[in-house]
Amino acid sequence: MLCDSCGAQIEENFTFCPHCGHKIGEPERGPVAILPTREQLFPHWVWLLGFGLFIGCILMSVLGVGLAGVYGGLKERAVLARQQAEEHYNKGLAHLEEGDYNLAEAEFREALRLAPDYWEAADKLREVRAQATAIATPTSETRNEAADLIYQQAQELYSQQNWLETALKLEQLRGLDPYYERENVTEMLFSSYYNMALDLVDKDRLEEALRSFDKALEVKPGDPEALMQRELASTYLTGLGYWEADWVRAIESFQAIYQMDPEYKDVKQRLYDAYLNHGDLYAGEEAWCLAEERYDQAAALDSNEDILAKRDDAAYHCRIAVAPTPVITATVTPTATIVAAVAVTATVTPTVSTADVGKIAFAAYNADEGTYAIYIVQADGSGLTQVMREASQPAFSPDGQKIVFHSWRQDRLGLQVANAGGGEMADAITGTHIEDSAPSWSRDGAKIAFASNKEGDRQWRIYVSWLVGTGEPVELRLGESPDWSPESDRIVYRGCDERGDNCGLYIMDENGANPTRLTTDPSDNAPAWSPDGSRVAFMSARDGNWEIYVVDLANPEPRRLTTNQANDGLPAWSPDGQRIAFLSDRDGIWAIYLMNPDGSDQHQLVPTGGTYKDWLSEQISWTR
Repeated sequence: MLCDSCGAQIEENFTFCPHCGHKIGEPERGPVAILPTREQLFPHWVWLLGFGLFIGCILMSVLGVGLAGVYGGLKERAVLARQQAEEHYNKGLAHLEEGDYNLAEAEFREALRLAPDYWEAADKLREVRAQATAIATPTSETRNEAADLIYQQAQELYSQQNWLETALKLEQLRGLDPYYERENVTEMLFSSYYNMALDLVDKDRLEEALRSFDKALEVKPGDPEALMQRELASTYLTGLGYWEADWVRAIESFQAIYQMDPEYKDVKQRLYDAYLNHGDLYAGEEAWCLAEERYDQAAALDSNEDILAKRDDAAYHCRIAVAPTPVITATVTPTATIVAAVAVTATVTPTVSTADVGKIAFAAYNADEGTYAIYIVQADGSGLTQVMREASQPAFSPDGQKIVFHSWRQDRLGLQVANAGGGEMADAITGTHIEDSAPSWSRDGAKIAFASNKEGDRQWRIYVSWLVGTGEPVELRLGESPDWSPESDRIVYRGCDERGDNCGLYIMDENGANPTRLTTDPSDNAPAWSPDGSRVAFMSARDGNWEIYVVDLANPEPRRLTTNQANDGLPAWSPDGQRIAFLSDRDGIWAIYLMNPDGSDQHQLVPTGGTYKDWLSEQISWTR
């Protein structure tokens, strides 16, 4: 039997052909189509591609929305910039109409900065520059006409108290014709800068105010009112810098302001708050007597119930905690009298060693006259003589023949040099910078180190100036209260590290290199080398009160020399290193005291008077 499909020979009883599988007796069909699986129709890469396209569509939608938002934001900013540009353009037109080409040019430039395609502003900018160029080289007739116009505009602005634009106009006028109405222009320009500075002070923009005061003083150097107001603003800014960081320094600053002008800004409240906060700090450390003193000072400004309660509580704890203080006695006979400095008369001559030779220079403040004077007294308390008025911070030259000092004379502000016996000032060291202070001689007597905060940032810097020569003083580094070693080329000073941290006393080379930290308390100040250069005496409030310490360079662990509830400071060594002179108000009045370098035999030499405007900025000098 043959298969109908493949023709193969098969047995009779077979139902299906064993060769092709055809059912015997069933008609042959065409090839059966095998349907592909889902995997065959849609491979994995097709699915991944589809999923990726789907996610891409979503991201494109989101991105489209974001781009639309950005576009809208940019468009809105462009509209705003255009509006601002139009405002500046209109201001420029107004200035141009008034003939103020400088201000007009500035406004048109700003309009173009905001909208670079603002062609009208570009055209006006070219126009105003052309007109300004024409005015830059005017004929005498056009110069006079232009000067008249600018002067009239300045007068109008001045009457409106528009100090900034008045100053700009007057500076423009001075550039055009320096001699035009010279006296009136000078007075108006000074007043504009001065009044602008006062306005900035009222707005608490003190750094800008200082720059305006400086501008005023450039116009009228040495103006006493401008100098005073600048000092007030500068001291206030200094006090703010110490606020909450160093209450002693903050109090010093606001005390100085309060003495000069009790109504200045909020100085009374500032001083009260500083006293209160410092008292709270002492109370937290259980330094009750010092806390009582601060609270009492605050109560003198505002005797409210809270401060009186704090003071009384501190006084109670002080009485039960304080230990008896040993009394140092001295034999005195009346030989010297000071009346010139203040309205206080005191007569003393301490019992001093015959080794106390040489002479001591110090400054005293006359509150009635409102100025300082320098006195020289012999080391045995005799021969008290006033050698210079309107002067403070004396420092003898190494040979004792000259004194460098801080001059308060309006025509000779800053550091000056004169003969030690007095007379006219011989040399100006630093020009007319009232901030220059704390002078100290190099051991060869050729140079002066000093401190100043005359720069715009009001930070104290140490400088070196040659006594005779040319050129500006050389800045060494940030710091204050420099003292030049009598035995080497090193300078000890109060300063901090490069980051403004780790403050205390440092020693550096005379060129400012290799600063090395000597002491570690930020209040350490007024360092003074011993004559052999082995020790440094200094004052510090590290124990809560101004006392005198000494540190040996071979063993830099400070030793406290004075222990007193009053103020002790400004140490100065005798030429032989056997005595230390210092300033103190321990007996109710300020006086010069002497002691041994170990703190023994403390006694009063001569009184200086009743008060100081700022005793911490003074210094004492002792020479043979």
